[in-house]
Amino acid sequence: MCAELPAKPDVLPLVAFVAENGALVYSKADVDARDVLIAEYIVEVRGSWFSCHSQLGWNRDYFAAQE
Repeated sequence: MCAELPAKPDVLPLVAFVAENGALVYSKADVDARDVLIAEYIVEVRGSWFSCHSQLGWNRDYFAAQE
């Protein structure tokens, strides 16, 4: 049985502020905090994928040996 996909992280949109030169800027702390949530989610999704891939590979090899 494959592992379930993880729940999507609850990330809020980044809040930008206007710098003195008129450019939109994001707080590095906010960006880093958001990136951590997204990175953890990606790792969990890859783990779920590997679980399923491993199970399917095992079944494929098992049934191929039965023929």
